[in-house]
Amino acid sequence: MERTTWPDERIDDAFTQLREEMKDLRAEMRAGFASTRSEFHADLREIRGQIATLKLFMLGGLVTILAAFIALHG
Repeated sequence: MERTTWPDERIDDAFTQLREEMKDLRAEMRAGFASTRSEFHADLREIRGQIATLKLFMLGGLVTILAAFIALHG
């Protein structure tokens, strides 16, 4: 098999094309990560809201149990 020699211009063109493709890939990755990050933050806010609601229900249950205990033994 014969080896092909690449002139400097062809190597420069190949690296220029590679740099452009990498630049495009980085831009796509940034956009994808930004989208994923915003979805994650939205989900996290929703979970925090549900935890706050759960805390209020638990506090209400505790108050109810304490009131019943005081009413029965007080």
